[in-house]
Amino acid sequence: MSKLNGVDKNLFDELRALHADEFASLQKRLKGAVDEWNKSWWQVCFDITMEYFKFVGETWFKCVWMCFFFPLTMVDRLATIILSFASCAIITVLMFWCLFCSLPSVTSTADWVLSKFFGGLSIVNIAYPTIFRDLKGPQVQAAHEYLSKAPTQFSSLESRRTRVFNLDAAKVLLQCAALMYERTGKQTRKTARAAAENKVHTTATEFDHGQAGNLIRQECGQKSADAVNASLHEINDEEITIKKIAMENLGLQYYPVSECNSLGSAFCALFWDPTDTFIIVAFKGTNPTDFKEWRTDFTFQMAHAREWINGFSRVHQGFLEKIFPDKINARTPYDTILKAIDVVSTRLRQNKGEDTKINVWITGHSLGCALASVAYARMVNEARELGPNVRVRDAYLFAAPIVCDVDSAGAFNNRMNHFSNEQNFQKTMWRVTNGQDAVACSLPDAGDHTKWSLSPWNLFSFAHLGSEIKMRSTPTKCLVTGNHITPGTDVMIESALHIDRLDPETEPLRKTLAYMQNLPLIGPIMAHAPGFYWSSLSEVAAGACEWQDEF
Repeated sequence: MSKLNGVDKNLFDELRALHADEFASLQKRLKGAVDEWNKSWWQVCFDITMEYFKFVGETWFKCVWMCFFFPLTMVDRLATIILSFASCAIITVLMFWCLFCSLPSVTSTADWVLSKFFGGLSIVNIAYPTIFRDLKGPQVQAAHEYLSKAPTQFSSLESRRTRVFNLDAAKVLLQCAALMYERTGKQTRKTARAAAENKVHTTATEFDHGQAGNLIRQECGQKSADAVNASLHEINDEEITIKKIAMENLGLQYYPVSECNSLGSAFCALFWDPTDTFIIVAFKGTNPTDFKEWRTDFTFQMAHAREWINGFSRVHQGFLEKIFPDKINARTPYDTILKAIDVVSTRLRQNKGEDTKINVWITGHSLGCALASVAYARMVNEARELGPNVRVRDAYLFAAPIVCDVDSAGAFNNRMNHFSNEQNFQKTMWRVTNGQDAVACSLPDAGDHTKWSLSPWNLFSFAHLGSEIKMRSTPTKCLVTGNHITPGTDVMIESALHIDRLDPETEPLRKTLAYMQNLPLIGPIMAHAPGFYWSSLSEVAAGACEWQDEF
């Protein structure tokens, strides 16, 4: 990996100062004097068990409360009870899975196996061990060219009726989303601990968070700020691995810019080519062994989002609070991400010219997809926040969970259409689905079906955001569903390269994964992993898609 020049060092220092400010609030969330990775197995078991009973208690309390005190129909009550049973059953299985994975013998064995046979990849990415080596130079170059070029302006009414899904860009964005799993939350908790242990009590109630680095100094003191910066400067294997893969395989620089209001593994990072004109904003998904994150995913509780996203009604509370938490009285994670985009885009324009437009693309997988959806919806609604020289382009999201209610999905679709007409170029949120992925296909999504008329209180009326691309291997056409774009619109998958460039050595692996994801019961769960998504995306060819009829 090439050495950073002086300009790059200044850029990373500014991003690090922004990142450090988040620990003014994160340090308050530490519980107890023992860090997670230093707890005994019995302590971990106790924590997981308490989280489990808290989930079950809250789920059934809300169920009873809604059934008796909300204006529910009989169908609504039945849906609430069914969903409560189902979520408790799933979370019970996940509790035992997380308890098993936390066993010291299992942890040490897994670390040895991953290091010995999978090059140190995280457990999330081992289904496709060569996932970060599959993309070749011409493919990466084709993706860079597409990500950096100006959007195609409408030349006719006919051009408005065609949407383009760029396969080369999708592959690089999926690589970025998968690469995020190589970072755990260990360094985050370590940095929060450093902030808490060195904090100096202050009586100030208002803080100047305009300048990066001010917030942590004013709220926690200079000693705490120095400790946080020292921790963020520490070299660790996770960051080295991600930066090396990003630079050597994808030609991108990388920096984590926000912890998304979490001491777990959820976070947001930027990827960019310092010689080009695009930025990729990536969000990390759920750690499969982190019970607290599973609890967030399966807590089907809505929160009002109108304060944050104009026109929206209710959004999944767990997702919304990671981007727009109510309890932070200064800079939200979204504010930090926005400022980081401004810092990087300013530097890219210095390299290319002050009038250069910078393209911003959004990606994520699983939980990361949900967080990306919330952030993207705000960016589309408040495009002026990004400045006149930044263009919000498409979102390529993988394994999308349900995010919001029907009214919010409708508001998003209207805003996207308004933006396309206002700016004279198409903007699309693509949510890519692999097979019968359990997260993308099995959660209650009746809100996606406009022909169904369910009450707003029905917990089955959750909805996805964006247009769904259901991947299918060539020569079969991929399917398109959703109301984000007008049903029947021509959707074209384009690529600068032909599918025959696939490495024949990986063909047996791709066939094996295709067989495994079609197995009953466990197939949909396995289909959710990034490796399975990569395998299926590799089999997709350029050409027209076909629309799937709504049932």
